[in-house]
Amino acid sequence: SQAAAAATDNDTAQVIPELHAVLVDCTNAFNTVRRQAIRDVLMSEERFNPLRPLFNALYVEQGELIIRTDKEDCPVISSSEGVRQGDVLGPLFFCLALRPAIDNAIARFGTAHPDVEA
Repeated sequence: SQAAAAATDNDTAQVIPELHAVLVDCTNAFNTVRRQAIRDVLMSEERFNPLRPLFNALYVEQGELIIRTDKEDCPVISSSEGVRQGDVLGPLFFCLALRPAIDNAIARFGTAHPDVEA
């Protein structure tokens, strides 16, 4: 809750005045990222070249999800956003979609952790 977060922020600020906390609600997150955001990051750096053909093969065209039922007619849902469940590259592609937001946060607030590049 917001009240609990505010109380925690106030308590933390008294102990560590320069500490910032971020709460990210990742409920259904894998379905919410825009595929274009993933593609933009893949195209932004040459080191992602090996991933581009894989992404294009799996995600450029809209996919169809078939719901199996006892009936002969199986409903079809189109898949046009997010990463696909069961795709071993899904978590990586999801993280790539978050990269601009993470880079923005690091640029704005900096980092004191030696393993995080600013």
